[in-house]
Amino acid sequence: MSRAEDHAKALREWRRKRGLKRPEVISELEKLGVVMGYSYLAKLESGDRSLAAASLEYREGLRKVYRVTEEQWQAVTGLHVPVKEPRDEVQLDAPGMVGRRSIYVYDLLSAGPGGDGGTVIEVIDIPDTWRGEHVAYEVSGESMAPDIENGDRVVVKLQDYASPGNEVVCFVPDHGMLVKYLEKTTPDGEYVLTSYNPDYRPIWTSEITIYGVVVEVRKRRRVVNGNHGTN
Repeated sequence: MSRAEDHAKALREWRRKRGLKRPEVISELEKLGVVMGYSYLAKLESGDRSLAAASLEYREGLRKVYRVTEEQWQAVTGLHVPVKEPRDEVQLDAPGMVGRRSIYVYDLLSAGPGGDGGTVIEVIDIPDTWRGEHVAYEVSGESMAPDIENGDRVVVKLQDYASPGNEVVCFVPDHGMLVKYLEKTTPDGEYVLTSYNPDYRPIWTSEITIYGVVVEVRKRRRVVNGNHGTN
């Protein structure tokens, strides 16, 4: 059974556990401000459309309508759930913390052949003036070197769209979670994702889920002769 078929089966089972018919799901989504067509939902449930390629808005809407916890959703689908920034954990009046807030760092975002990642490994701080939801990812691989190297961390503003010229965090079937340069989009709806390392070929895909755009790269701390430093 393919990944899309696994997701389709899970969606059908969650809907039936709620005792909802598809038109009722559409109505519940509308109450959340999410507009989804009946045919699109049917295609998600049949596996003809990929849940992994659906927007974050659609996925989060379905998760909430079906009352699936974040932990269960990630365990069953393997798909990312946006995490609310842990503002309550930050003491803004503490020394050095004024005007800052905390975000989660996720492990192993691929800049190589692809991976799923998804484990929270740390909490870091960003300026409180940065509007919107942000997360960070630790990068694995050398395809984006020298700008983004293995072990670096990228801070990402969560959004389900991007423009050519953005560095994006995205999911691409058969490639996994990636950080890439969005070079262009074609008239027929394909996205062209490229790497800074010329040894890696571009990825052309019409199935993509964009999680956000990179707003900062934090270089990995290295130890040289017993001293910590960054490149």
